[in-house]
Amino acid sequence: MSDTMQHTLLVVDDEADFCLLFERHFRRLGYEVLSAADGVAALEVFEQRPWNLDLVISDIRMPRMDGSALIKELRQRRRHLPIIGITGEDDLKETLAFLDNGAYYYVEKPVEHWAIVERLVANAIHLHHREEELERKRDKEREIARLLRAYLLRSPIGDNRLGCHPDRVCELEVACEPIEIAYPSGDYAEWFERRSGDVVFYIADASGHNDLVASFTACLSSMVLHRSHHGSVRNPEPPSAIEIIEAIDGAIDDLRTADALGDHRYLTFFVGVIDLLSGRLTYVNAGHQDGLWIRHGDDGGVLCERLASTCQAVGHLARWKFPVKAESRDMGPGDVLFLFTDGASELLGDGSANEGIDSLIDILCRQPYASAREAVDRVVAALRGYVGTGDFEDDTTLLAVRLEERS
Repeated sequence: MSDTMQHTLLVVDDEADFCLLFERHFRRLGYEVLSAADGVAALEVFEQRPWNLDLVISDIRMPRMDGSALIKELRQRRRHLPIIGITGEDDLKETLAFLDNGAYYYVEKPVEHWAIVERLVANAIHLHHREEELERKRDKEREIARLLRAYLLRSPIGDNRLGCHPDRVCELEVACEPIEIAYPSGDYAEWFERRSGDVVFYIADASGHNDLVASFTACLSSMVLHRSHHGSVRNPEPPSAIEIIEAIDGAIDDLRTADALGDHRYLTFFVGVIDLLSGRLTYVNAGHQDGLWIRHGDDGGVLCERLASTCQAVGHLARWKFPVKAESRDMGPGDVLFLFTDGASELLGDGSANEGIDSLIDILCRQPYASAREAVDRVVAALRGYVGTGDFEDDTTLLAVRLEERS
């Protein structure tokens, strides 16, 4: 069997006679066979050649470290390494528990049908190689998704102050903070000034985690948004916030019609447009977390209004029931619009986004701040203080936009 020459088996059993029997049988078939008397010895063999083992065949009951404990240790080192159990006990409960812990299958001692065992071994190795190949492809997709998100969250060309046109009476300071975790997500944010004298900014979160689709939909939306930078020849007026959302929704529809996007995929999206001549904010909140409009009251206190959803999430199958609507607010100098994805609100609310938003309001309204960056940094400090030395469970993106009078 020349096709099995490269395959290496590790037999783990405290019965030396069984190990010897197994070695002799499979060596005749062309396999390399190693043996160990218990789980501790098996780990020592594994550490010597962790990526050269193709299959582990382990007894369930052994001294020092039993089969179930061995599986857990091996799974931490090589997640998809196939393991076949050996049982000489008439104990179905223990055997099933062994399978639940991650064994591919099991064989009973004494072995009476070697042809069946040969087929089990061959199938387990075949599935193992297929799974590891798929995992390599998944790793590549995750890296692509991570790079896409990093690009989408990079600050636009130029600095973070917008509104340099001579006839503008207002300008904006923008601060954005992406908090990365181990796997990619669909969070993204961006902002840019249009020739018409207004600034477009947005924050969004694609449904799903740890795959390329979320980042792909983020890229799709970013492309649509950039098309809204200028008006067309036929329509020189740049698209409104409503038209931007409808354009993204239409792009997702095209993908879904072509079977390129699943029905469960959608985007929560907050897009705002600020006229730098008047300070007027027009926004659409398509199923995203509430935006926070923070301003100083006449009595010197800090006021905060939650800007709730105005329509369904982009690409949601029930969107036809909820027409896209826009809302407007007149912002004044010093006002801040604070936007965030659900990673922040759910963390601060112990899983409850609504309670998390209340916590954000408390953090942001506790004392005044001089810049959008200071507002973002204050929330970042609170989030990291809450997590401590642990990891964030979800990607989190923060965006603050502060209106200022031109000097």
